[in-house]
Amino acid sequence: QPRAREMLLEIYLRELALRIPVDEEVFRPMYEAYSVARVLQALGAFGKLGLHYRKPGFRSSIPPALANLEYLSRHAQIFDSLGTLRDLMLRLVEAMSRRDFSEVDQPCH
Repeated sequence: QPRAREMLLEIYLRELALRIPVDEEVFRPMYEAYSVARVLQALGAFGKLGLHYRKPGFRSSIPPALANLEYLSRHAQIFDSLGTLRDLMLRLVEAMSRRDFSEVDQPCH
């Protein structure tokens, strides 16, 4: 999967460069930052809808989103500059990765 991610990004950058000038050294850090923000946003939505409101399908989306965040923590250079936020995200990944999201008895409050 990591190679597929990189291949898709390379294709996107190549196609984008056909339309507008692209400085990859500027683009990649911004792309990584938006990727991290988007994964955190998705995790928040999955948690609220799946754990709090108990809507079907959202709980099962949490483990892949955590895996995505963990991948970004190892490969996105932006993580090096996040300090305390990086540490909190890694603790979140570690703690939540041990949780079973298949059954939830009580909504979270």
